[in-house]
Amino acid sequence: MKYLYLLALCACVSLAACKKSKFIINGISDIKVMRDSSVMIPLAIAQESGNQERVDLSVEGLPAKTEYSFTAASGTPDFGTVLTIKALYNAKPGTYPIKIKGTNAAGYDKEYELNLIVDNNDACRAGLYGTWIYSSNNNPSCGMPYNRIEISRDDLHKDGILIKHYFGENEMGSMKVNCNGTLSDQYFFGTFTGDMVTLSAKTFTDDTCHFKYIRP
Repeated sequence: MKYLYLLALCACVSLAACKKSKFIINGISDIKVMRDSSVMIPLAIAQESGNQERVDLSVEGLPAKTEYSFTAASGTPDFGTVLTIKALYNAKPGTYPIKIKGTNAAGYDKEYELNLIVDNNDACRAGLYGTWIYSSNNNPSCGMPYNRIEISRDDLHKDGILIKHYFGENEMGSMKVNCNGTLSDQYFFGTFTGDMVTLSAKTFTDDTCHFKYIRP
């Protein structure tokens, strides 16, 4: 009788072990984010074995002046979510080891180690330095700006550039550079690619003028 009891007990233990809930998180790799910017990483949480249990997600080890959020911080596999990592303008550039962690309702933990790279905008700014020639605008009623702009580094404003002939001859302006391809200041805004800069402004009639500049 004892033999049968032990056999049944072992069978129950083995069955429970076979049904242990496990999951995996797909889509994880090193993350690079610019200061004063954010990056989104799609993740897929998949059931690997056992019963489906709710999984709670978190990020550990983020440096100061950075933060994270999930579109769905928990769910029952299989499910997807998007992790957003944001670095504030005063985040310190560097490479930081962080962890993405999942814990299910059965107490199973899964951790993934990766690097978070916080970068500054120096490379983006440097790519804009030099002379750009006026090319076109979207609306003839916007008038004609000066025939060129000259862009240089702005050491007084973090991540800024100086623009000479800013919407007029010899006018100087400063704009903030975001490495997602946008420019901004208190009144104006713009975009940039490797071969074009667009400066935009609102008129008194609430029209938007877009002035395009290209490399000479």
